[in-house]
Amino acid sequence: MAFQLIKFEKTNLHYEDQSIPLWIDAKDLDYEGKGDLMSNIFDLNTRAKIAAFFFSFDNELYVDKKSIDANLLTRINTDNLSFIFERNDIKINQLPVRFRGLLSFISHGYHLDFKLKSQESTLSELLSLVPNSYASWIKDLSVKGTSEVFVNLIGDYIVDNNEMPDLSLGLTINNGYMAYKQSNNPLTDWNAKLKIDLPALNPDSLQIDLKQFDFKVASGYFNAKGQISGLHPVTVHADMKSDLDLGILYSSLQFPGFSFGGRWNLDAKINDLCQSNPQSWSSKTRAGVYRFHTDI
Repeated sequence: MAFQLIKFEKTNLHYEDQSIPLWIDAKDLDYEGKGDLMSNIFDLNTRAKIAAFFFSFDNELYVDKKSIDANLLTRINTDNLSFIFERNDIKINQLPVRFRGLLSFISHGYHLDFKLKSQESTLSELLSLVPNSYASWIKDLSVKGTSEVFVNLIGDYIVDNNEMPDLSLGLTINNGYMAYKQSNNPLTDWNAKLKIDLPALNPDSLQIDLKQFDFKVASGYFNAKGQISGLHPVTVHADMKSDLDLGILYSSLQFPGFSFGGRWNLDAKINDLCQSNPQSWSSKTRAGVYRFHTDI
């Protein structure tokens, strides 16, 4: 007897591992997998579509009701219980991403080597991932520019030894442009480069490196760069400059749930070490010019 096809149509799938904790929901899953399923080592070619996908890790909902369209090639070794994700092209809402990785079962846990990266994506495709509550706002937003995002999760997950994998995330935006309902004063020249590292998924080892966050609105501008290290305590190094008419910024985006006006002039350098006890905070903050008035 040989099994060469697995197929599901309009299926709802729920997976939960309370030890992590992690849960996954897939609504209206259409799945077709082909391969020599009776072999010890085989390639599984998969075509999958999910109408609504949800992913929660450590009690945080990271993916909320997103559509998935995937073509996958996975090498499965049933002798050592390993899965090699060799070619995996996935579309999350409108964002195309490529996934590569390895999942293997080891003594008392798992070894993970997951790498996900967007493929020559536009800023509009990236914004398709925003929460559904902002979907109507996005529809009225004119967007231009390119983006790149990556997520890596690498290492051993062994609960008994308190071992956790390393997580790293990155985001790049180039030549971004946004205007709400064809605003006469769009946000332009939006360039950003951000990297976040969380070794062993330990918040006290958090590293945030913001190499660039710049944009212009009319004749105004905002520039920022900086680093954040740790959580308890947290160390902050930042350099920020701005000259913005906040009323014009609001009219250009009209971000739902916010209303602001006034002018923001800022020239600041921050070097702070913040302990968990605010009374023990040390601060070396220098602001050359700081004028901030808002009507919220």
